[in-house]
Amino acid sequence: SIAETRNEVLEFGGKEFFRKLFVFKRSSLREALFRDYFVNNVFYDESKNVPEPLYFLRHEEENMYYGITKREDKLDLEKLVANGENIQGHVNEAIKNIGILHTIGLNHLDRNSLSIEKDGIRLDLPKYDYLNEFELRLLNRLGKSDKLDRLHRLYSQYINKFESMEFLCHGDLFLSNILEGGMIIDFDRATIANPSLDLGTLIESSGEHNHEETQRLIDIYFNNLSVLENGNLRENVIRNYFQLDRIHILMCEVGSRFKRNKIDQASRYVRRIQGYLDTQNIELKNAFVDYI
Repeated sequence: SIAETRNEVLEFGGKEFFRKLFVFKRSSLREALFRDYFVNNVFYDESKNVPEPLYFLRHEEENMYYGITKREDKLDLEKLVANGENIQGHVNEAIKNIGILHTIGLNHLDRNSLSIEKDGIRLDLPKYDYLNEFELRLLNRLGKSDKLDRLHRLYSQYINKFESMEFLCHGDLFLSNILEGGMIIDFDRATIANPSLDLGTLIESSGEHNHEETQRLIDIYFNNLSVLENGNLRENVIRNYFQLDRIHILMCEVGSRFKRNKIDQASRYVRRIQGYLDTQNIELKNAFVDYI
């Protein structure tokens, strides 16, 4: 079966003879494919809640790169939602896993060079750019208006108020990248960011949660993050940054839903953003609503 992705993907197996699913990814561009494979490999050594990396190679005649992994044949959470199934238990497990993976990532991360190293191989990783993503995923998709400059200015001021931290993050932790049981897949957008980027993406994409439920999910994360004894890694900073990340992800998703003409979903996200900003930044909320 061919999955929707930036790379060509062939999934083979998962039936009677092959109990595991072999995933072949192919691309003419090495960077994202190797990032996916290498980050997966770093995590797999210490956590089996990611696919097992098998090979990364270049086919000389085709001038194509291949990354091959193996995992259980399970549905992703986006498909489970489409089937009408309850995914809360799977979300809980995924949040546990991302806390574990963030801990592993810090052990491999050189925070000065923003790179990770394993077996003598070093991989430089991009730092997540909130303003650039905001422009690409919301403003460029909805287009220009006389309200755009004010929104851009206020959003830029808003994100600059937050103290950032450097973690190795998945960078694209939507439901389509989480399998039944909480396994996390597809690391081609791995990035250096505050860990609440992953946490906010996962929580907001899994549905609407009241305050108590949101705090319960965040607590699951911290119960599995084993690095907070370091004075530079403060829980309150991550919790504070979560407020930005949930709003940022929803704004980006508003652009995505409008682009795909899913107006009802976009409208629900707009209302959710309004609710969050009501207690944080009324001026930004009004500028966002005016622009939309």
